[in-house]
Amino acid sequence: MAVRTVKEFAILVNIRLDEMLQHIQSKTNNVASPDTKLSDDEQNRLLHIFLLESAAELSKQQVPEGLLETKAKLELLYQYEKHYLELIKEYKEEIKFAASLQEDLRRERSQFFTQTLREVVQTLQVQEIDKKVASQWIEDLVASYTKSIDLSSDLAKTHVVQVLGIFKEEAKQEVSKAKLDDIGNASTTHGFFKNS
Repeated sequence: MAVRTVKEFAILVNIRLDEMLQHIQSKTNNVASPDTKLSDDEQNRLLHIFLLESAAELSKQQVPEGLLETKAKLELLYQYEKHYLELIKEYKEEIKFAASLQEDLRRERSQFFTQTLREVVQTLQVQEIDKKVASQWIEDLVASYTKSIDLSSDLAKTHVVQVLGIFKEEAKQEVSKAKLDDIGNASTTHGFFKNS
C-alpha cells in the first residue's frame, strides 16, 4: 500500500470520514485529521480492525441454515488468504531475491547476444582470424555460454520452486488446521446461529 491520508483511506475502504476519524481515535488513541498521513502498517492495522468488526457484526446477525456452509467456506477462504498474505510478508526478501535473480539472468542473456557477441565477432575480424576457425570458436562460445546461463536459470528456477513449495505447504497446513478448528467449533457455532 502507498502512504495515504485518512480521507483517501476512508474513500478506499468505503467508510465515512467521521467514522474513520472516530475509529482511529478509539482504536489507536491518536487524534487524526482528514489530512493525517497513514503508513502502510497503520493502514493494515485499521483494515484488520474493520475486517474483524465486520466479521463480528455479521456473526451477530441470524444466518439462515442454508448459508451456514457457505459462511464456513468463506471464513476458511478468508483465513487462507490472510495466511497467504502473511507468508508473502514473511518471505518477501526471498521473493525479491528470486525475482532479481531471474531479472539479472534475462539482462545478462540479452547483453551477451546483443553486445558481447558482436564485440567478439568484430575483434576476430579485426585480428583477421581465419573465418572457419572464428566461426567454430564463436559456435563453441555460444554453446558454452548458453549451457552456463541455462544452468544458472535452472538454479534460479529451483529456488523459486522451493519458495513456492514452502508457500503451498504452509498454506495447506493452515487450511487443514482451520478445517480441524471448524470441526471442533461447528457445534458451538451452529448452535450460536440457531439461537440468535
